[in-house]
Amino acid sequence: QDPDKKIYEMEYSDLKEGEKVVTEETFLNLKKLRNSELEKVDMGVDHMSKEERTAIHTIAKRFELRSETITNEAKEKVIRIEKNTGKKGKGDIVRGERGRSKQEKFLHFSLYKENFSTGECISCMARGARTKDRFFSFAGTKDKRGRTLQRV
Repeated sequence: QDPDKKIYEMEYSDLKEGEKVVTEETFLNLKKLRNSELEKVDMGVDHMSKEERTAIHTIAKRFELRSETITNEAKEKVIRIEKNTGKKGKGDIVRGERGRSKQEKFLHFSLYKENFSTGECISCMARGARTKDRFFSFAGTKDKRGRTLQRV
C-alpha cells in the first residue's frame, strides 16, 4: 500500500481494518460524490457506536468531503456527507465558539433606566436571569439620577 496514495485513489480492498466501517457500496458512492457524480450520501447510523461514527467522519474528511450527523425526516440518526462547499456548518453562518455564530453568541439590547445606576440595573437583571452580573457588558456608567438609555 502506497502511503502517499489518497483514499479516493484507493480501492475498497486497500482500506485498513479500522476503516472498513463503511460498506463497499458506500465507499464507491463517496468516490462518486467526490467526482461530483452524486449530490450527497446519507448513511443510517442508529445502530453504530460513537467510535464507528467518528471513523466515518474521519473517512469523509480524508475524501475531502463535509459530513455532519443529523436526524432525517423519519427520525433516524444519519451522517450526511456532501461535497465541501467552503461553508462551515449549517447554512451560511460561520460557526464559532461552542457551535454558535458570533451573531448568535450575544444578546444586545437598550437599557432605559431612571434613578438607578447601571451597576444596580445589571445586578437586578442578572438576579432575574439567575446568572452573574459579570456576564453583562456595557461601556461606562450613566447618570444615576437622570433618565438614560444605554446599550448592554
